[in-house]
Amino acid sequence: MGNDIPTDPSLVFRNESQPIQTQPLRRRRRRRKEDEDVIETNTNDRSANAAEAEDRPEKGGEKEETLHEAATDIEKDVALLAQQISKWVVRYKNQFYLPERPSHPLSQAEAKRICLGRMRSNYPTMEFTPGHVRAVFQRAFEEIHDDPSQNVRIWNGTTKCRPDIKEPIIPEGDTVALNAWNEPAYRDLAVADADTTMFDRFLERIFGHEADRRVVKDWVSWGLQNEAEKLAWALFFYSRYKGTGKCTLCTLITKLFGEENSITQNSVAKLTGKFNKPILDSKLVVSEELQLKPDSGRWWTGERFGWL
Repeated sequence: MGNDIPTDPSLVFRNESQPIQTQPLRRRRRRRKEDEDVIETNTNDRSANAAEAEDRPEKGGEKEETLHEAATDIEKDVALLAQQISKWVVRYKNQFYLPERPSHPLSQAEAKRICLGRMRSNYPTMEFTPGHVRAVFQRAFEEIHDDPSQNVRIWNGTTKCRPDIKEPIIPEGDTVALNAWNEPAYRDLAVADADTTMFDRFLERIFGHEADRRVVKDWVSWGLQNEAEKLAWALFFYSRYKGTGKCTLCTLITKLFGEENSITQNSVAKLTGKFNKPILDSKLVVSEELQLKPDSGRWWTGERFGWL
């Protein structure tokens, strides 16, 4: 057991006369200094990255912002298309009608097909996905809004000729009426200075007196310039012989007011009859070959009658 105890004191205690070994200590200090430099470098890198991250928006934020913009665009498209549908279709007794065809009822499916065709025709650059179309029809046909321009309006069953209103639907309280007036297509044409030379020559052929020609032109021009008003009197054309130009003149006047806004009939009876709604919805009424008996009690006699 005694052999296990070292007898050399240098193996247990350092001799004070020996110099201190400083090389390992220097290495430890250098390593500590290097560690401190690494820590400082990492800290600076983290600070720089944090500052850069503050200046640069996060990818998640960019994605959310993009999604928000896309949702906003879709909502704008839905509102725009629903507003257009409110001008294309009206609802009456669970059926749907086009303002230009008030006598032809449609089912909801038929009305939606027509609206989809018009949407694609009027907005060719817009993408109509099934979800997009579903949202538009939900807004226009199903939902109830405080804004009446966002859904199909309820038609009260009446029609009116209102040239002063350019829209096909006339608001009347909580319901709407249909506008029977249709703007003639020729008015969209670019017209230079007015030239009525041919028309004046035509009137000279029909009417021998300047006063008569002036009355006809004043009557027609006032009616065109004041289409929302009604004249209190009508033109009455009479001739001893046929083929003098009465029919041609009435055709020209009809085209000026629009064929869709005019009606031609062969009897004056419909003017005074009970079922004269189509006549009242017309701007111009022409009665051809008007013949009345002497004892009829009416003062109209002749072959052609125009009423505005």
